[in-house]
Amino acid sequence: LSAVTGTYTAVYAGTDEIAGTEVNVPVAVSKRAAVAGTDYTIPEGLTGVSGAALSTVTLEADTNLTWKDATETLSAVTGTYTAVYAGTDEIEGTEVNVPVAVSAIPETEYNLTINQGANVTVTGAESGKVVAGTQITLTVTPAEGYTAELKVNGEIVEMTNGTYTFTMEQDTVVEATATKIEKPEVYVKSIKVTNSKLECYINDKFDKSTIKLVGVMSDGTTKTIPAAEFTITPVDTTIPNNIQVTITYVEKATGETLTTTTNVDVLGPTVTYIESGIEKLFGNIETFYNNISISWSGDYIATLNGTPISKGYTLNTNVGNKDEYTLRIGTAERPNLVVKTFTIDKTQVEAHIQNNGDGTCTLIIDDMSKVKTATVSVMNVITWEMDKENEAVRDNQVFSADGYYTITIIGHNGIDTNLTFMIQDGQVSIY
Repeated sequence: LSAVTGTYTAVYAGTDEIAGTEVNVPVAVSKRAAVAGTDYTIPEGLTGVSGAALSTVTLEADTNLTWKDATETLSAVTGTYTAVYAGTDEIEGTEVNVPVAVSAIPETEYNLTINQGANVTVTGAESGKVVAGTQITLTVTPAEGYTAELKVNGEIVEMTNGTYTFTMEQDTVVEATATKIEKPEVYVKSIKVTNSKLECYINDKFDKSTIKLVGVMSDGTTKTIPAAEFTITPVDTTIPNNIQVTITYVEKATGETLTTTTNVDVLGPTVTYIESGIEKLFGNIETFYNNISISWSGDYIATLNGTPISKGYTLNTNVGNKDEYTLRIGTAERPNLVVKTFTIDKTQVEAHIQNNGDGTCTLIIDDMSKVKTATVSVMNVITWEMDKENEAVRDNQVFSADGYYTITIIGHNGIDTNLTFMIQDGQVSIY
């Protein structure tokens, strides 16, 4: 072949039908010049694992070669695979394929042997050949009433929720065995409360040792369970009530948790009062602005500031007084089951007019909580009114307009406080 495209002669396989002579055929052939300037090196001595992808065999960077099909699977023997030169044919610009020999070696495998005894199963793998480096996760499940133990190559291993994971790095023998959980001949099978009733007084801490808890044994006998060996749910003793309590006991011999319920009566009076015809529950600390009647539930005795009183007792504080009281209700042995402190305030709302010295004045009210309503009249005409919905007049209200003012403040106890003053031509007169 010449260095350029030339015409060459081919011979037809048949013969000329007339003369029987040879048939010559002209054929044009384009001559591609040899690859010039390539700098690849065909690597030697490459090895790979049989069955693995060709990508697992590394072509060093200085070879200027990459695998044409890196997903190709290595055969079980030495084979030739195609690499691609990083450059191109300098004449034609086409891909340059380079044959590279790779010797295949078999995968390393180890023997896995799984032995499982009676009353236990092992899942996650089976006995047989396992490729080195494979991660194995075994699940060991004992039959009901049994516990399982797992040994790997003769050593007991710790399982997590019945599973164990390891990597195959050698021949491995796994052995699972089961041991029956032996229950004692006699154990607590159930529990019950034998108290006819349980009770404590209001605001006392319930004593669980008053609970008579009995364990019914597996052989039909019973035993008393001490309070130190069981727990109960909280008992709220802040108000009189009947409260259900859950009792929990753990039988050590079997590990079984046993529960039962009972009820606790929280004893004590419910204290009420009637003010202005309305009955309400007594709080711990109260302030009243009107006379009240006191009552309570149950057969209890009561004292007010040390003096015995009966249910329905009515307090009549005189106008102008602010009296403090301590109410105690209980039994002869426990007179302070309930202690309430309260005040009846029949005093006027303390208020006054302050001359500001600049032709204005300010209304000062000592305790706004005592105020029920208030009105402001100018020349006997009500101009402003305050109540819970319309607080037009309040503490520190400033007045500046000329006029003769009358302020009437009514407390919650119905007692009036009256203030009068006049503003005229920048002068304030307080009466």
